[in-house]
Amino acid sequence: MKNTTKAPTQIDFKKAMCYISKVKTRFTQRPEIYQAFLELLQNYQKGSKSLQDVFPGVIQLFRSAPDLVQDFRHFLPNLSKSARAQIEGV
Repeated sequence: MKNTTKAPTQIDFKKAMCYISKVKTRFTQRPEIYQAFLELLQNYQKGSKSLQDVFPGVIQLFRSAPDLVQDFRHFLPNLSKSARAQIEGV
């Protein structure tokens, strides 16, 4: 019998791409916010910033969109307790 479940990485990638698209759409009139968000992600991907370093930048960028901050936390499985407390406070 063929396994029809998708690998978690495929699902996570699809969710991440949907989230990035949501951010881009939300900030159509403020492309500098979207670009700054992409830079944060690139810094994380390159290894020059940790999630704990990236998250405060996300909070700052999305201060007018707390739902995006809440959605972002789904991509942060290893976030410290203090950073997670910041999320809960948003």
